[in-house]
Amino acid sequence: MDAEIAKVAVRDTHIALRGESKSGKSWLRQKIFKEANIISCRLGFTTSEIYRQILANLDISLVVEKATSGGATLSFKGASEIGWNWLAKAKGEVKIDGEVNQEVVKKTVGHDEFDFAFLSDVIKVSGKRVIIEDFHYLGSDVQRDLAHELKTFWDYGVYFVIVGVWHRKNYLTYLNSDVAGRVHEVSVYWTNEELEASINKGAKALNIEISHQIKKRLAHDSYNNVGILQSLIHSYCELVGVHGRQEVIKDFSFSDKVEDAGMAYADQIEAVYQLFAENVSEGIKKRKDSTQIYAYAMQTIVDASDAELINGLSIDGIFERAHARQSRIQKGNLRTVLRKFREIQIDDRGKGLVLTFDDPTDSIIIVDRGLLFYRKYMTAKWPFERLIEEAQEAGTGLNPEN
Repeated sequence: MDAEIAKVAVRDTHIALRGESKSGKSWLRQKIFKEANIISCRLGFTTSEIYRQILANLDISLVVEKATSGGATLSFKGASEIGWNWLAKAKGEVKIDGEVNQEVVKKTVGHDEFDFAFLSDVIKVSGKRVIIEDFHYLGSDVQRDLAHELKTFWDYGVYFVIVGVWHRKNYLTYLNSDVAGRVHEVSVYWTNEELEASINKGAKALNIEISHQIKKRLAHDSYNNVGILQSLIHSYCELVGVHGRQEVIKDFSFSDKVEDAGMAYADQIEAVYQLFAENVSEGIKKRKDSTQIYAYAMQTIVDASDAELINGLSIDGIFERAHARQSRIQKGNLRTVLRKFREIQIDDRGKGLVLTFDDPTDSIIIVDRGLLFYRKYMTAKWPFERLIEEAQEAGTGLNPEN
């Protein structure tokens, strides 16, 4: 997988790394693109904020002065000597049709806020590949805008790396057919066989033996996620007393410890998914008119099978089950709240996405498979279950949000 990315990294193309949380996308990116301009997206980000952050990472500030005619003047200012050096190099690469002094480059542009030619020159002279992390946090309109602007950057010889979770293969091409042949997508997913091979490498490094049956069980319980596998094996090794390389090869095949390792890891991540549940519940409480719809939808989602959440749980499937529990729920109202589902999970940093509604496939998909692992071992009750009871007693919460 890393060899494939390394090979395409030297080509004149954008790269898309697709895979759920903890699948190893960021590790692969860090391994191959050691000098990078990294943008971590948050819910509500716009393309304008992305480009401003690209410049800010190079110590370049940007001031936009809007004109009544609809145009604008851009002032690029080096916030430090390093930032001004990038600007100086960039303005030396292209003819500037604007004002230039020792500190500021001013350019007049049309209706677009950014001069993509000049921005591209700044990126190129920096020598840093732009990495757009957490692409799935962007709104669907912003994703589409960025997909269209990737064609413009490609024309200027600037190639991004887009990292995130999406359900549809070649999603960027789906958003903008003009980038077909200009984006190389790499799927960062692991088969059970690949996970077992990873266990074999670790066992060899530790000079220990683990039975095939246990390796198979550990790989299966990891939900095809290498991050979960690493944490689960760490818990297993702790329980069987392996704290480093063994001087003499030993067999550490203890089938009873696999379940214990799962419980130990679930205990470690409980705070993460309880916080997710609390954020969801608090978000539901703020929506008095549609409390029951949100709560029934959430209950249906967390009760769905692993395969449904991995492959996508359709709105039809959610409606069928939610409607069976509460016959007053209407499909149109359900669609309205599902489209706003992401925002009720997010914390004050604009992060924390575990589940998301995928507009292209009209379904809920899982972003973080750790939730699947946690719910397998959880003993606590989901807080939104109580919201259903409260809303039923009050007889409210069945109207869609405005």
